[in-house]
Amino acid sequence: MTKAKHKIPKAPASAAPYRPKGRLARAVQHVTTASDIEEEERIRLLSGIANALSTTGVKPDHALKKRIEKDLAGSDKRHIGSSSSGKIESRR
Repeated sequence: MTKAKHKIPKAPASAAPYRPKGRLARAVQHVTTASDIEEEERIRLLSGIANALSTTGVKPDHALKKRIEKDLAGSDKRHIGSSSSGKIESRR
């Protein structure tokens, strides 16, 4: 039996225990916490991930999907609060 040459590296066990282990969860955490991503881009990326998860059949009560929806809801509140006209802006 031969070993696979291109194994996907696992998350380091000695890393911070609060850090997500899965690659998708780590990517979502990076998008939500990165300071170099603009708010509109962050909303677009998270909306796309949420739509992809729904399309592929991930249940609405999945922890990652809940985290994305919570962040999108918080982004909408921050985005509406920063609006100068006071009108509600819709997210596309």
